[in-house]
Parts: sequence; structure tokens; C-alpha cells
Amino acid sequence: MTGIKKQFFLTTVKLDIAAWKRQLAKDMEEEIKEAAMDWLHTVISIVPVWSRASHATFKPLADAVGFTIPTQPLVAKKDRSALGESESSGGLELTKTTFHFVYETNLRYLAFNEFNHAEFPDAGIFSPTGLRTPTPFNFTGQAAEEFKQRSPELPNPFNFIKGQRI
Repeated sequence: MTGIKKQFFLTTVKLDIAAWKRQLAKDMEEEIKEAAMDWLHTVISIVPVWSRASHATFKPLADAVGFTIPTQPLVAKKDRSALGESESSGGLELTKTTFHFVYETNLRYLAFNEFNHAEFPDAGIFSPTGLRTPTPFNFTGQAAEEFKQRSPELPNPFNFIKGQRI
């Protein structure tokens, strides 16, 4: 009499949530940095350079995400980059559940020209010859539209399934 010997193993399946969350945080940090770079690229291409103050308002966010603001030729007699930088803030805000970037400015003429059709001697115009780039700039709206086109690829939780022999 011959016997048949059969061997089998039981396996449990476990989703490693902690590993998935670590990967998600890492991927989302990179994604939000790339989104901020795209946003910065868009706003820099819209906002004109006069004294460099307006472009300097984007520097805190640019520094936080590793974006270099291109140096444009100075049109005004005085470089006012320091004013723009002192009148703004920006950076990344990352928590366990939220990933976003922030840009804020109190540079009054940039804010005025963003939302208003400026004509001399309005508060947004400092030159009697007027602006070469028509206002309102609407850089925040245009950059927001660019941002909405992004679709981040999140880590697949099924890649974090682990089998364990019992």
C-alpha cells in the first residue's frame, strides 16, 4: 500500500498600513513640490518685471521647493527685491493628512494689479507711461487652473500586502 503525502501551508494576508502611509507621505511631499514648481513657473511667466519686487514675493515658496526664479533685467532705477521678499511668505505645509503649499503677499501694488484694471494714477501704477502688461494680471487664477490639471499618482495599497505563513 502506498500512501500519498500532501503538505500544505496556511498563509495570512496583511496590509502594511504603516509602510503605505510612509510611502504616501513621501510621494505627496514630492508631488506638492512639483505642483508648487509648476505654479511658480506659471506666475513668473505672467507677472512682469519692473523693480524685481513682485518676482521676489515668490522667493520664500521657491526656496522651500527648490525652484530658481530666473533673474530678469531690471527696468526700474532701483532693485526692490528686498521689499518684495519682506512683504511675502510661503512654503510647504505637510501634516499626516494634508499636503499643500502656501504663498502670501502684502505687496500692495502687486495685489492691486492682480485684481484691478490699473490706469495711471491708480494705486497700482507707479509709472505715468502705464504698464506694458495689461492688468488685471490674474496670475493666481491662471496658476490655479494649471494646478487643477495635475493628477497625482498615489501609491497603490495592494503593493503593501504581505503574506505570512502560519
